Amino acid sequence: MLAIVAGLFIWRPWIQKTIPVIGSGRPYLAIVYFRNISGDSGIDNWKTIFPELLMDDLGQSRHVHVIEPIKIYSTLQDLDLLESENYSESDLRKICEEVQASHVLTGRILKPENNYNVDVTLYRADTLEQMGSEEVEGGPEIEIHTLVDRLTLEIKNLLGLTETQIADDIDLGIGDIRPKSEEAYEFYARAIRAADIDRDYKQSNDLLKKALELEPDFGSAMISLSIFHSNTGMVREAKDWIEKALEYQGKISVKELNFAQATLNEFSEKTIDEAFRYYKEILRDYPDNVFANANSGFRHFFLEAYDETIKYNGNFFGRKITPIPYKFLAQAYCAMGLYEKAVECLNFFLENIEESEFVRSRLALAYLSQGDYNSALLEIEKSPKLDPNLDHLYATGRLIYCRDDFQGAEKAFEELKKSQHLWLQYTAFLSLHNTMLAQGRYEEARVHLRDGIAFAEKYGLDDFGAELYLVLLYNYIKAGQPEEAINAFDVSWEIAHNAGFFTEALKRRLMHLSGMAMLEIGDLEEAQTISTSLKDFIDSGKNKKAIRLFYHLSGLIEERNGNLEKALELFSDALELAPYEHDSEVYLRLDRAPYLESLGRTYFKMGELEKAIEHFEKIQSLTLGRLDYGDICAKSYYTLGKICEQKGWEGKAIENYEKFLSLWKDADPGLPEVEDAKERLAGLRGE
Repeated sequence: MLAIVAGLFIWRPWIQKTIPVIGSGRPYLAIVYFRNISGDSGIDNWKTIFPELLMDDLGQSRHVHVIEPIKIYSTLQDLDLLESENYSESDLRKICEEVQASHVLTGRILKPENNYNVDVTLYRADTLEQMGSEEVEGGPEIEIHTLVDRLTLEIKNLLGLTETQIADDIDLGIGDIRPKSEEAYEFYARAIRAADIDRDYKQSNDLLKKALELEPDFGSAMISLSIFHSNTGMVREAKDWIEKALEYQGKISVKELNFAQATLNEFSEKTIDEAFRYYKEILRDYPDNVFANANSGFRHFFLEAYDETIKYNGNFFGRKITPIPYKFLAQAYCAMGLYEKAVECLNFFLENIEESEFVRSRLALAYLSQGDYNSALLEIEKSPKLDPNLDHLYATGRLIYCRDDFQGAEKAFEELKKSQHLWLQYTAFLSLHNTMLAQGRYEEARVHLRDGIAFAEKYGLDDFGAELYLVLLYNYIKAGQPEEAINAFDVSWEIAHNAGFFTEALKRRLMHLSGMAMLEIGDLEEAQTISTSLKDFIDSGKNKKAIRLFYHLSGLIEERNGNLEKALELFSDALELAPYEHDSEVYLRLDRAPYLESLGRTYFKMGELEKAIEHFEKIQSLTLGRLDYGDICAKSYYTLGKICEQKGWEGKAIENYEKFLSLWKDADPGLPEVEDAKERLAGLRGE
């Protein structure tokens, strides 16, 4: 690990002002929208459909990297060229610069003697030198797929592909992998734009279903629907759609087929190696493919293999693409404690690629991860706040929470419920629970959990619902109601079973909490049995760093048995494997707080007060790491008050008790920590 980290500090591509094209040696081809000079307004839609079909067809090639249709559309939109009837040299230069193309293709639709013809011209991007032109002739009937297939072959010749390269290339007929209905294809293209540009996922979903009404065997639309449902937490629906797409293997490209197979195997951590195998198949033929690289990095992130996340997403640093690889790259850096690199990464995107509320929010959270509140606030203030998904509130609420402004955080999270994105709505329920938890308002916190569970059930969000049940168990344990946690375990386990890729991660956490609950009711034997089963479960899984859960539970058992030295060793082992603070995804808890609490408490019991103070103060220095464990952070002041009192530091003891009681001024009645703190504080004041 040290060698990897050292290497990362050397690798600094973002200091370059000229953004290089990724170096696979293949031409990077931008195909812009065509001109319709046929005089037939009835085929005006060909201006976009034809080049996009050409992009799809040429996009199958191993030897040409075709800029994705969505990137061409967004670039033309940004340059105010969507409705352009002709492109000047200046326009073409700007387009090529924006999409980082090595070549650009323009085209015209003609109608000589009542035939439908298409001609294209290929240019080098750096000089705009014309490399050649080709024209394909159609008959009086519109044969768009035939024309596309013929042009694809001619363009490969213009790009200088050898006969051998052309002969062994992947090139299914475009009519085999795209619908015959032009209207269905238009719905599909609009759906992709709605999701990727407007972030309007409902409209995207509706348009894809309209496309399928017209072309029921449109496999690519099914794959897109699977991605939509997966991104919004609808695991069962996502799996159903990808399985349905695989029933029409003859209607999707080889690349899409491998992607579908990879996606299907992503629904379980147990089969993730098979998913990685399919992604490698894609990357063998298409080394510059954004989605295969990004998804591989994404899944490795959830397995806490951050070096692998950096390897896959780092391939695209400097590329003008979706911000998702930049987001996961920054998250991985933060999780490894490399905060400056995370900030530089996100700043690079904003300064060199485009303004983005999504990226601004993640930059704010990267600053917040390292405790730089002022810079985090500045980034939130810079955010355009135009995204209907209300991404800025995701970061704003967290920042306010970390400043102990729980009333302000509650307001931000309530507003976040209005987001158009189901995942952000879900995080609002979870965050409202956490806000109440930090104030000792366990009962009210559970109300938000139940509301969130009802929300998850309404939309079939199994993985979100499972996470909320997981949090419910934690709530019961910390509120002194371990029996309720035990009673809720079976339901939680069943729901977690349907959580797709995250099933194993959730079950590990549930077993860990179940063992804690058994300790709270005094059943050490059952806790030990669960601990052994937890180790076996983790050993059979892919995330080896999750063994920290076993270390922590084993440490708690040793602590209960009075083996404090052994408990310290186990708690330290758990802490060493915990990630540093970062904008964590759901299902992955930033769990440094409970390990620090266990260490501090054990040192306190052993009479090593300075070390106890050190660990409780580390809890108080957490930022994003306190989001899931606000109760631990608040109670650290209570415990520090007792330690200071024992050391004879009356002033510091009073200060810590007052801080704790101010945080828990609205706590549930009868909580023992509150009653004891009040009594101790009164004694110190001589009341």
